[in-house]
Amino acid sequence: MVTSSRPSRTEVLSVLDFNPETGVFVWRERTEHPWWARSWDLVRWNAKWAGQVAGTKHPQYGNLSIGIWRRQFKAHQLAWLVYYGDWPPMPIDHINGIPDDNRISNLRLADKSQNAANSKRPINNTSGYKGVSYNPRYKLPWRAFIYYKGKQIDLGRYASAEEGHIAYVHGSEKYFGAFARPV
Repeated sequence: MVTSSRPSRTEVLSVLDFNPETGVFVWRERTEHPWWARSWDLVRWNAKWAGQVAGTKHPQYGNLSIGIWRRQFKAHQLAWLVYYGDWPPMPIDHINGIPDDNRISNLRLADKSQNAANSKRPINNTSGYKGVSYNPRYKLPWRAFIYYKGKQIDLGRYASAEEGHIAYVHGSEKYFGAFARPV
C-alpha cells in the first residue's frame, strides 16, 4: 500500500517489472491487493494484465504514464526511481527526443531550459528552422533567438533563414552544450 503521495521503489516493484535496457515496464502477477477482498478479482486482473506491457501513451506529448493505485505517474520518472532508488530531483530529458523511449541510457536530469533546448522544432514553425522567425517590416527580415533560463535572447537579424539558423546553432551550443538540438 502507498505510504505517501508517491510510491517507493519497493512499492513500484511490487506491481511492475522494469527492463532498463529496453525501458519497458510489465505488469506483475498480483497475489494480494488492499482494495480487493475477493480472490476472483485478482484472478480476473491477472488474467487480463499480468505480463502485459504497462503504460498509456499521451496523445499530444507522446510520453507514457502508468497508473499505480489509482494515481498516474510518468513512466520515465518511474524508470528513474526503479533504477536509481530515488525520485528524480528535477525534470528528466529524453536524450534522443523520443518521449516514450525510457531506456536508462536515454534519460538524464535537466532543468527546464535544457529540456526545452533538446526539444524538436515546433510544428507551427513556418521558417523551417528552430529559433528563426520572419518579419517583412525589417530590412533584415530573419530574426534568430533563443530562450535561456526563462528569458528570450536575441541572436541578431539576418538576410536569410539559413543565416539565422547558423546563428541559432552557435547560440544553442553556447548556452546548452550537450543539450543543444538545433533542428
